Amino acid sequence: MKRKNFTLKLLAFVVITVFSQKVNAQLCEWRLGNKVYSAVDPDAGGPAVGSVQFTLQMHTTTSSITVTQISTGFSYQSAKAMVPTNPGCVTISAPANITLSTAFATAGFSYTSVAQCNVNSQNNGTFAFDRTASGTLDIGSIVINTTWVDVFTVTLWTLGPGVPEGGYAIINSTEFGTPGALSSYLISGPGGDYQANSLTFTNALPLGSAILPVLFTYFNANCNDKGTLLSWETATESNSDYFEIQKNIAGSWKVVDKVKAAGNSDIARQYQYLDLDGGNAQYRLRQVDLDNSSVLTDIRATSCEGKSFSTTLYPVPAKDKMTLVVRSDRAVTTTLQIMDAGGKMVKQLRTNINNGNTNIIIDVSSLAQGEYMLMSTEPTIRINKRFVIVR
Repeated sequence: MKRKNFTLKLLAFVVITVFSQKVNAQLCEWRLGNKVYSAVDPDAGGPAVGSVQFTLQMHTTTSSITVTQISTGFSYQSAKAMVPTNPGCVTISAPANITLSTAFATAGFSYTSVAQCNVNSQNNGTFAFDRTASGTLDIGSIVINTTWVDVFTVTLWTLGPGVPEGGYAIINSTEFGTPGALSSYLISGPGGDYQANSLTFTNALPLGSAILPVLFTYFNANCNDKGTLLSWETATESNSDYFEIQKNIAGSWKVVDKVKAAGNSDIARQYQYLDLDGGNAQYRLRQVDLDNSSVLTDIRATSCEGKSFSTTLYPVPAKDKMTLVVRSDRAVTTTLQIMDAGGKMVKQLRTNINNGNTNIIIDVSSLAQGEYMLMSTEPTIRINKRFVIVR
């Protein structure tokens, strides 16, 4: 019985100890950036074809905190990038290809027990990553505030071919952060543990030469039964934010809507947008990056019936006269044509269609019994009404 009581007391002590290290409310963020690429072969003969450097940076979102320990690293794609042969895939302290920033070195930190080739299969929703680096910055003390500060700079060798030559890199959040949290990543200090969200997880960092933010395969504008359907496809995307739909009517470009982009992608992505208003208009896309830079696509012109255009024909079957009721969001002049069953035009009528409802009386008393088609010559108002005359 005494042994049992001792065991329960020990268990309670362990539980209290585990939960005594609290997660502080202060939020941090970190990211990978400052990429520098070189196409010079670093090992004179392969397998590498170039090298790339990038920097881990962090800050707080509000007030200052004191940090005494950080466990962190990065993930990459081994088919595209490799750790330089010095140090290679060994677990060591202060590896030659990772350099602490002046701020952290001056604060007494060192990057210890760094394993750069851990097998850790993961997917950020766009790319797969199979290698993760991790180590610990400790034996120091530094104050972090809302200003971004460099932590360390990494050098990897790129394997290519293709752009980006080194593939992509991400950094997971800390255990309690988002997205892609890793339990081995943490930031701690006298106030406890601090949550760090990653800004370079969903939007991975391309490791290589400059690439087009978005490579379009096509951009089309076509009519359908509801309006104008815009469709486009991207072959690749790098740090893309959104697509802005712009429409030009009567010489004035206006923003219609926005469509969220993929961010980073090396596979074909298809997008669609339906403009229910349609009309005689021009369209283009403004593709906007995460850094707010943008490019415009070529212009596509259409003349499509919008959602506010409808037609009704009565009476059917007809005898001597019919009424065509047109509801339109614009005024237009058109020619109505009646075609017989053999496709021959047997009657036409020039008429004005108003903005709103228009009733058009059509005299068919001179036409023989049979089946006919009523059509419009104006492409912006699509009329295809089949009717029958009986007597």
